[in-house]
Amino acid sequence: MKQSLIFIFCLSLVAISAQDDYHLELAQQLESEFGLTDFSYGLSDNEDDNLSDVFDYGDLQRIDEPIDDFVFSMKSNINVRSVGNAQWDAGYGISTPQAISSGDAMLVVFWARSLSSASDIFAFGENSSSFEKDYYINLSFTQDWSQYFIRFSASSDYAPGSFNFGFHLASVIQELDIAGFTVLNFGAIPLENLPTSFGEGGYDGSEEDAPWREIAANRIEQIRKADMNVKIIDHNGNPVSSAKIDVAMQSHEFEFGSAVVACRFPGNNCYDETYMSKLTDLDGEGHGFNASVMENAMKWDGWEEEWLGTPAQTTSAVEWLADNGLTPRGHTLFWPAYRYMPDDISENRTDLEYIRNRMNQRMTRMLMDPTLSSAVREWDIVNEITQNRDFENIFRSDSNFTTGREIYQEIFQKARDIDANLRLYINDYVVLSGGGSGSSVVNRYKIFLDELRDSDVPWDGIGFQCHIGSIPTSINKVESVLNEYFQRYGKRMKITEYDIDDNVDPGIQGRYLADFLEIIFSHPGVDGFIMWGFWDGNHWKNNAPMFDIDWNLKPSGQAFIDKVFHDWWTEELLFADEGGDAFVRGFKGDYILTVEHDGVTQAYDLVLSDDMDTTLVLDLSSSLQVLDSEYVQVSPNPIGKGTELNLHWELPYERLEYSFQNIEGKTVTAWQSCHQGQKISLDLASGSYILVLKTPKGELIQKAIKVLK
Repeated sequence: MKQSLIFIFCLSLVAISAQDDYHLELAQQLESEFGLTDFSYGLSDNEDDNLSDVFDYGDLQRIDEPIDDFVFSMKSNINVRSVGNAQWDAGYGISTPQAISSGDAMLVVFWARSLSSASDIFAFGENSSSFEKDYYINLSFTQDWSQYFIRFSASSDYAPGSFNFGFHLASVIQELDIAGFTVLNFGAIPLENLPTSFGEGGYDGSEEDAPWREIAANRIEQIRKADMNVKIIDHNGNPVSSAKIDVAMQSHEFEFGSAVVACRFPGNNCYDETYMSKLTDLDGEGHGFNASVMENAMKWDGWEEEWLGTPAQTTSAVEWLADNGLTPRGHTLFWPAYRYMPDDISENRTDLEYIRNRMNQRMTRMLMDPTLSSAVREWDIVNEITQNRDFENIFRSDSNFTTGREIYQEIFQKARDIDANLRLYINDYVVLSGGGSGSSVVNRYKIFLDELRDSDVPWDGIGFQCHIGSIPTSINKVESVLNEYFQRYGKRMKITEYDIDDNVDPGIQGRYLADFLEIIFSHPGVDGFIMWGFWDGNHWKNNAPMFDIDWNLKPSGQAFIDKVFHDWWTEELLFADEGGDAFVRGFKGDYILTVEHDGVTQAYDLVLSDDMDTTLVLDLSSSLQVLDSEYVQVSPNPIGKGTELNLHWELPYERLEYSFQNIEGKTVTAWQSCHQGQKISLDLASGSYILVLKTPKGELIQKAIKVLK
């Protein structure tokens, strides 16, 4: 009896020791994120054992190989070499060695990515004899590793070996990687308790009464708004009581922007007028992005190989962005994987002097270009160094280095030496994209950031990519991550590449974006939000937040507009008191204040960044007979220099005369005649102006506009 107990105990130890790090970390994830603890494995709890049981068939080549730096340690690389008569003519799968009971709640978990432009996969769970399916799901993998959850209820009893899990792959020629494939059996629990990548896309923190909401709203009121005290006086210094003050916000201090495609810009090879118009007018009311980043054109490979146009065309697009108020970021100076760099880097990987010279050429070219250095004041200096480690491996042979990662400190220092005022960011996806990577990967990222922090190298910010997965990252987790990194590193933070998996219901996508914006806008360490493309016609997942392929506004696009241009936008009509004073508490940003009194109208540019007191002088030395400015509509407003102003009026006249005054009341253009609906080409310096229109009866109408540089 004692010997039997010892034997059973030893078997238990063997079983425990067989569970590898991947399955241990998965169990921790299921407990921490979904509260799931009680399950058995439908396959082995060891990656190597599962891979040894995998089968494949059809015209494909499969290579099982180790992979470093991920939650998992092995992957299957699969090349499908021909298209079959049906998608099931080539496949990859595994049979369960365990019995499954009818009604068991099952969870399939795996990681995958596409390595080709085509991706068309059918995930199946089926009876191995009849091929009847318990689930059959069509998938399209993206180029980043993503984690997938498939839940299903077993339709009948299955003996060991009688149920297959896998993928049908023969619908297109394609290359893909699959890793960490495993199956968990939760027995007789409600299926809806299990996570799924193919449901509505519910997320933690979505509740209407979630505690974070009130806290976030209070923080927004405190950190994103400021007091504006305005005093109106005349040219003699006397207060002007009852002056009407139109407070019109023009742009947020906080950055709200998008990745953009260089070839869409004027003069480039895939110019799109609608695309361009949306950048500055997302809602039809003249509200647009105030920040931007080139999606691919400024990457090392993209720049030198001219993926989306010549360097001159890309530079012209960057200049347009800067001139039209969409502050451009630089992305990315270095993305340290051979596949993301020019071919000669890999070809000369053992020649450190050659690699350094090429790196220095790259930095000098991008950071010292006269146009780029003026327009781009912030760069992702390095991108995704946690998973892309070829630079690290190259420079490990440097006799002055220990890990090879010292090269990143060298890069940051070189960038600072070139431009002392450039804002230097490190950018990665491993923390918040998908549902967030496993703890081993995130901990490695923290080690790399710690090395930068503990060195004397200057750097300014952390970029979080935020490609949100099919199970959106908990709002509470987003907040806790931002808190942790802000406290740990004390650097500015930015959401640099937001989008969401298209398996999430569109309505949920909208709700999630509204909540996501709320939590980041409320955080004192976050300075901006950049979505990774705004139109499905130019989006790597064909699922941009703002517009579908036909330019229809999507639920998440409406959520963005509602938050940024309505809930967090200040437009007030004030009247000065007897002392000429007026007050408004507004969101921080750029403003035009238009003051009217006794027929005199003047416009003033103001920047509200902190609580401020300002005195505005209204020249009442001459008065004008002025009609209500609402008779005239102009768009867009603000307007970019060199673009056209659309002019409409609600008056019984076919033609009016117009000219422009600066905010001091000086006429800066000659009087000209215009007709209803005319487009006026502007060639005015950046600043605020008054458009003055004269009717045939001698009446004047004055409209404040702003011209961007």
